[in-house]
Amino acid sequence: MAQAIEEKVAIQDDLNNEQPGILKLTVFANGDRVKRGAILLLAGWAIAAVAVPIPIFHLIVVPIFLLGTPYFAYKRYKLVRSMEAVEGDCPRCQKSVRIKLETDDVLPKWTYCPACNGSVQLLPASQGTASAASI
Repeated sequence: MAQAIEEKVAIQDDLNNEQPGILKLTVFANGDRVKRGAILLLAGWAIAAVAVPIPIFHLIVVPIFLLGTPYFAYKRYKLVRSMEAVEGDCPRCQKSVRIKLETDDVLPKWTYCPACNGSVQLLPASQGTASAASI
């Protein structure tokens, strides 16, 4: 079963000012990953089957879905963690922000604050300067 998890991260600007944040992500169990990949595979092949009797359209759609769907189903099966967003205060503007992430993003990651458009880096909590200084 998919499980929603929160992890501590550090939000750091280019002047090394740092604020704590929370990374929200989803972790998929092996059974969920198999199910998600199989559903995508069957849906893609169903679209290809529906497109077969449509003239001209079937020359493009059927090969794309027959050949492309296994690749994307495999990619979906291999996805163990899905990152959603980081929530915290921006170290530049001190506003509470929610920074949306792509599913396959990896930390550390440079991005922009949605409030002030300043550049910020998202770091795992163990890599932040404040936590490193306390060691």
